[in-house]
Amino acid sequence: MLGVTMPARRSFSLTWKLSVFIYALVLVSSAARAAIPADPAKRVAVVGKPAVLQVQPAAVTLTGPRAMQQIVVTARYPDGEIRDVTPFCDFSVEGQDAAQVMTDGFVLPKKNGNTTLVARAGGQVAKVPVTVKNFDKPQPYSFRHDMIAAMNVGGCNMGACHGTPSGKNGFRLSLRGYDPAADYLQLTRDVLGRRTDRLDAMASLIMQKPLGRVPHEGGQRFTASSLPAQVFKGWIAEGLRDDPPNLPELKGLEVLPGGRVLREPLGRVAQPGDRITHAEA
Repeated sequence: MLGVTMPARRSFSLTWKLSVFIYALVLVSSAARAAIPADPAKRVAVVGKPAVLQVQPAAVTLTGPRAMQQIVVTARYPDGEIRDVTPFCDFSVEGQDAAQVMTDGFVLPKKNGNTTLVARAGGQVAKVPVTVKNFDKPQPYSFRHDMIAAMNVGGCNMGACHGTPSGKNGFRLSLRGYDPAADYLQLTRDVLGRRTDRLDAMASLIMQKPLGRVPHEGGQRFTASSLPAQVFKGWIAEGLRDDPPNLPELKGLEVLPGGRVLREPLGRVAQPGDRITHAEA
């Protein structure tokens, strides 16, 4: 990580369709990058002495009990270098306990109100105002915004699984959820509705199989405490409702902090005795 400008990280909107999908990218990117040093001294050495910390977004508004936001912290150094230091920051919340922040800068609501998120790294401190509203307002799960996104995360509707024209073992989904109406029928009506149990969500086949509790050719897709499992269970328990015709559509996607340059070589091509050529992005 030392001396490397990290690629653009993730941003979560207040809609779960975007939130859960980007959460999957977070898991992939976290697994791909090198492990963050656990030794505080090594973490300090990696961060160095930045001149200032920049937090994005500059203000956080969480609307509803299931809203979420990923914080991105950029360190700017005296020589002009910039780095993503989010994994190296110490996060805390001051003031009212309206929100909580995880160790990786993932912000969740706790109750209506205002508070301040504090990020510390390399001797610098940055603060961000956080507002939580409509926390006590019911927020039903959406099949198209939540359930389809959760299946994307689990890979249930990818081409190698059930997202093919013929499906797998009699269960067919549209590829990455492009036909949610057909997917809804598959989950709630096909084979006499045996895949979903609105009286006992955890007993549903679409819960038992991805959790690895019954034989599943695709194996375990997620854990019981994961976001996809929470969405599956919540949508089933609420009665397998389809979305109304006037369901708002996602209008845009923003990735923070924007364009970045990866200075670490992505690969090397060499022959014995040749000079090494660096492929950089």
